[in-house]
Amino acid sequence: MMWIRRNGQNHLNLVKRGSSTVVSASQNRAILSDDSVTLRVASKSVLDVKVNDTFEVFGEVYRINQEPTVQKNSSFEYDYTIVGQGVMFDLLRCKFFNSDGNGWKSDLEFPIIGDLELFLTVVKNNMLRFGGNWEVGSIPQDTETKTINFSDDSCLSALQKICNEYKVEFWIKREDGRFKIHTGQFGSTLPIPFEYGKGKGLYQLTRRSVDEQQIINRLYAYGGSENIPAGYRNFAKRLQISDNSYLEDAEMIAANGLKEGSINFEEVYPKRTGKITAVNGLTKIADASMDFDLNAKEADGSTKYLVAGQTAKMHFNTGNLAGYEFEIHKYDHDAKEFTLIPFHNEQGREFPDKDSAAFQFSVGDEYVLLDIVMPETYITNAEAELLRKAKEQFNLMKQAKVSYDLQIDASYLKLLNKLPEIGDLLNVRDSALGIDKVLRINQITREFIKDGERTDFDYKIVIADSYEVSYASQMVLEMQDIRSVVNNVRLGLASTSRLGYRLNKELQDSIFDTDGYFDPDNIRPLSIETSMLSVGAQSQQLSTSLILRTNVGNDPDRVAWNNCQIYSQTMDKVWTIAEGEQTISGGTLYVYGKAGKSGSKAVLHFTAEKIAFDSKPSDYYFLLGILSSVIEGYRVFVPTIGMTTITGGLIRTGIISSNDGATTFNLNTGEISGRIRFASGSSGYANISDAPDVENLQIGGRNYIRDSRFEKGYWEFESNRGTITIAPRDIWGVPTPAKKNALNYFSDAGENYLYFKHFIDVEPGEYTLSFWVKSDGAFLKSGCAVMESDPSTTHKFFDIPFTNEWRKVVVRLNIATDKVKLRLGFNSNGNAWISVADIKLEKGQKATDWTPAPEDVDAAISAVEQRIIDIENNADYELTTIDGNVITTGTLSLGDTLGANAGITGNTQSSVFLYGGTNFGNRNNAPISLHRDGFMRVRDAQGRVIFEIGQKDGKAVFNIYNENGTLVAEIGQQGIIFQNFIPESYQPQGVRKLNSSIGDYGAMANEIRQYVEEEYAFSGEHQEGGNVRAIKVSLNTDRTIYYYHPGNNFESAGNQQYVGYYDEKNKLGQGTSGVFALYKQIFYLEGDGYNFSVEVYRIENGKIMESKIVQIK
Repeated sequence: MMWIRRNGQNHLNLVKRGSSTVVSASQNRAILSDDSVTLRVASKSVLDVKVNDTFEVFGEVYRINQEPTVQKNSSFEYDYTIVGQGVMFDLLRCKFFNSDGNGWKSDLEFPIIGDLELFLTVVKNNMLRFGGNWEVGSIPQDTETKTINFSDDSCLSALQKICNEYKVEFWIKREDGRFKIHTGQFGSTLPIPFEYGKGKGLYQLTRRSVDEQQIINRLYAYGGSENIPAGYRNFAKRLQISDNSYLEDAEMIAANGLKEGSINFEEVYPKRTGKITAVNGLTKIADASMDFDLNAKEADGSTKYLVAGQTAKMHFNTGNLAGYEFEIHKYDHDAKEFTLIPFHNEQGREFPDKDSAAFQFSVGDEYVLLDIVMPETYITNAEAELLRKAKEQFNLMKQAKVSYDLQIDASYLKLLNKLPEIGDLLNVRDSALGIDKVLRINQITREFIKDGERTDFDYKIVIADSYEVSYASQMVLEMQDIRSVVNNVRLGLASTSRLGYRLNKELQDSIFDTDGYFDPDNIRPLSIETSMLSVGAQSQQLSTSLILRTNVGNDPDRVAWNNCQIYSQTMDKVWTIAEGEQTISGGTLYVYGKAGKSGSKAVLHFTAEKIAFDSKPSDYYFLLGILSSVIEGYRVFVPTIGMTTITGGLIRTGIISSNDGATTFNLNTGEISGRIRFASGSSGYANISDAPDVENLQIGGRNYIRDSRFEKGYWEFESNRGTITIAPRDIWGVPTPAKKNALNYFSDAGENYLYFKHFIDVEPGEYTLSFWVKSDGAFLKSGCAVMESDPSTTHKFFDIPFTNEWRKVVVRLNIATDKVKLRLGFNSNGNAWISVADIKLEKGQKATDWTPAPEDVDAAISAVEQRIIDIENNADYELTTIDGNVITTGTLSLGDTLGANAGITGNTQSSVFLYGGTNFGNRNNAPISLHRDGFMRVRDAQGRVIFEIGQKDGKAVFNIYNENGTLVAEIGQQGIIFQNFIPESYQPQGVRKLNSSIGDYGAMANEIRQYVEEEYAFSGEHQEGGNVRAIKVSLNTDRTIYYYHPGNNFESAGNQQYVGYYDEKNKLGQGTSGVFALYKQIFYLEGDGYNFSVEVYRIENGKIMESKIVQIK
């Protein structure tokens, strides 16, 4: 039985004899990303299954979160696909608010500062809206305090984000009726290895790559940038493991060549984790273990640990103010006491809060110091930690990440006391592939029902040395992260405006006179008096292919650039700069192209110094731009090359940019970037030079020329001595040229014209004539004339590159009257041929694809209608009479425009008198036909007879044939029977029920031996002389069970599900269960030994689950 439950109560049994059954069922589970069961159910009626119903599989509850898929095959045959999802997906049903234990919720977009337990508690608080039986389960101890941003998350995406941040796994278990969220790492080690081969556990082993990135053999490792002293390792801005800061595998490099990678450990930097030992007021705290004097100075009087221009800070990891940073006002080393500056949040609330102990410091709160230079021992310890983490990752990154798909042998799984679960460790071996690893099970697919039968041990397993959250789940997390960034930083709104202002302010403060030509006399307060304003120094008249990338690897102090050149327009000289990457420091920096005065090489030079371009003896310093200080986590590069001039009403410049750089007009390349929107009421194309042409463009489409494909013959033709022929008509009576073209063959030299037959009714105005043409190339010129009545009207000549390839000709005409004739002229210089096709005259200036004149379409429709009338009028009605409401005729034929397709006939040449699906001549093979003797026959699309009913050869018939023409059912004296009819049956089988387990061979043999009986059967003469006696050996049975077979009949398909053993002859009863030895009897001659083999079955609910052969000697 498999029950669908609704509101906690059994609602619908999916396994109901004679009504519905589960055809197949599979469970799919994957670490962190999937837990679902798919059921395929065959039913004879509609099933009442709804969203939010549940069912239970292997002790776990699965909820239906989407409408089942149903396919209706007939009024009594429905196929359902029902997908249930594990309790993990209940987390998708609830949004993630900043919710406390009372259910108070404030917002969907917020950060949380806390340890892992706090984050899980918020998840639990949100899930209490779904049900009151959610709890936080086991969690790792002493987890770090972190800040995580959330934005419109579900509880599932929030939990995945939390576990990803803490590098832990989660699982949800139903324990004592409650759902507990556990975190950490789960799973156990399976006790036996799995190998490919018979009896070794694996039917199939497939190795796959799970990482698109190549393995690396050199890893550059960096730590955080906090608390790094000035001049550290050649002025490195991040913690390093050495001056080169990389690890490598020399053997791999020699074998495979160099493959580099990099990794940043932001959390590793020189730090000391302190702990408050005393609170001496709201903002004064002491730490008795503080081991260095923050105010210490060097011999030259400079501070040893405090950084000039920066305020030291204290960041709290634990306590009521965990996650907050406070600036340090002063430090007293004798008392080891810090005085902190209160912090105000965006709402103006002050922390610590003098009115609330919940937001004050406490003894035991842990902190770290930031924005200082740590003592050398802390730097050494941090480098050691960085080296340890780097080695761990390097050992992983220099090996290819692979997974193994395993097809498990069901009988091998039965040897395990515990079936595999995701998270378990499994030892897989294969000597040929060089595999001997213990890897985690990441995914399990378990098909536990197949073709209506239980298959609990049908497992497919994926193992790997790492797990990946499913692509769909990862995309959700990434989208949530992006949304968090957008909603928390507000890119493009207030912060970008503020960023633009600060950039402009820095640029204004940083600009200086690079050439020494500045004259302040012409600038007065509030005005500049000049006839021409030139912005940009002469030395800045440069062109460069430099592409400077800032914030490389999300590090605002890392820049990189391409191979590029600098061209000075004033000197007419080129310098080359090689590709490079550099870590910079400090605030606002000038970016110079340092170019040798005597050579063609240059380098990029970053400095805070203002350098005039020709102030150095050996190099020019071309100011290429200004690199901003770190503003809101980023540096921005502002180019300064080029010049802007303003003269009268003319501004000449290179690039115009918006304040935030989102929209730019590059006047040098003619490119516009950003979103340009024309405001309501303005014309989006009024400034485009060809807009009037676009506005006045007229497109016709209606063809004014009748019979423009020559379907009624060729047009009138005149020639000095020419003749014209037309291609023969096809079997439909239509000239071949009508399919594509009219072929006009000129057999003599001279001028040749194609006339339009009819006057064309037009309106005066602009028209376009178009046609397709090809020839043998002997024509000299061609033209087109618009004639009213004068044949000598001057042609409008046009050049056609005559070739043996089709070309389209377009001629624009001005027609002044409302009735004209058109004439095409072609002048040849000898024998020639020409083909013309698809002629079209339409209004306007644009030629469109050929279409027939509307009059031609109407004429074609009228022609079809007339053809029908002609057929009706020409039918043979000589034998047809109408007398009142009686019509007497020989044959009545029915059909449509495609021809006859049914009829009734009195013609006695055939016994068929009513037919459908064909015409009179083929009535004997019609898809359906009724004969005069009361016999009906049905054929399939291939003409094969599939059904017959009525009287045939004086005998009542009811015949059904299969697709091969074989008779499968007919009517007999007992009614309709199948040709291969087999009734259902119950085959008796004598058995002895055993107490032994089928897995204990010895115990079974001993028990069976007790029930073996021997007796003399008969005696007689041996063929070689003497008397012999035969002995009968048999198994003494204690019961009879019955094997049900559905046979081959109308109900056998539906009864197939009941195949199996029963204690009684009742397929609807309970199936037999137990371990049974089957009855067996043999004879042997006295004096000879014998082997007595007995079959043993383990049967569950009527199905044989396992079998063994037991030998008795």
